[in-house]
Amino acid sequence: MNFVSEQVIEEAMAAFELSEKTEKTVKMTFQENQQMLYTYLFSDSFSFLKDGEKEIFLYLALLIYKSFNTVNPDLEAIAEATIGQYEEQNWEKWNDAKGKTVTDKLDTFFLNYPQEDLLALIEDSLIDEEEEDNYFNFTKEGKEIMIIGLKTLIDALHGLED
Repeated sequence: MNFVSEQVIEEAMAAFELSEKTEKTVKMTFQENQQMLYTYLFSDSFSFLKDGEKEIFLYLALLIYKSFNTVNPDLEAIAEATIGQYEEQNWEKWNDAKGKTVTDKLDTFFLNYPQEDLLALIEDSLIDEEEEDNYFNFTKEGKEIMIIGLKTLIDALHGLED
């Protein structure tokens, strides 16, 4: 798979703004192109997210998909089992991470990761430099669920094999 650069991500951001239409855009995009990813993004796994967290999660999922699809336009449909496998691997790695903070735990995912700029998008969007500057009021649990869900999305699109 081709690398998704920061420039491609920025172009996708310019094309899509977070709005009340984000969920509808995500549904249309994924239902048409990646049915199993659609099913995953709207599964019970993410029902614990607060409304604001869910909006940001879906917006980031859309940016990741659109950015990835820009440089890899011939993506095959991803199987449900593949998504489940990546999610399980990501939760195991997350739970085994030695760091105490969300940032420390996220750092374990960066080592030799082929889509580093997409992973940086997740980090920059969800992790505040200073917790008191938590503009979106993400919960700790919400951050974790979003990180694992979005990394799983990237892994499935990229076709990573551990």
